Amino acid sequence: MVVESFAPGLVAGLAEFIGAGSKIHSMVGSGCRVGLHLLLVWSPVSGGLDKAQNRLDRAQSEWQWLNAQLPKLENQPATPATVLLGSQSRLTAYVQQKLRAHQIFSQLSEIAPINKRNRAGIEVRFDSVKAPHFFAWLSEMEQEGVMVKALDVKPLKPGLIQAKAEFEVAS
Repeated sequence: MVVESFAPGLVAGLAEFIGAGSKIHSMVGSGCRVGLHLLLVWSPVSGGLDKAQNRLDRAQSEWQWLNAQLPKLENQPATPATVLLGSQSRLTAYVQQKLRAHQIFSQLSEIAPINKRNRAGIEVRFDSVKAPHFFAWLSEMEQEGVMVKALDVKPLKPGLIQAKAEFEVAS
């Protein structure tokens, strides 16, 4: 009470300062919570956003490169058929030769002749064949002018397929 009578304004100012201190403490605590929130939530989100943006940029540049290659492919002359196989026996021998070259002859299940509706050819069947080797063989056949007339492919497990391809004798 002596202090109150001595400096009543001082006591009121001191009480106000102590009250402001608790407000400041509350504001500092809120600031820490906001900072912690930014650190825990925004930082991973921001990092993920940066990674996604980098992947997008990379994909767009690859897409642009692919689009730039398209005119080069379109301007190439069509490859003429270099192989003309006029009989089933010639076609069969040629197919067997290419199968051996691509190391899938041992995976061959059957080569059967096709004689239907004025159509002569062969059917090549694999119960299980390595997909990359099969498609490389098929691609080379087509590049040399021996086109597949019917193709049936079923995946068995990663890297292995079941396939049946039909080829016609050239007329």
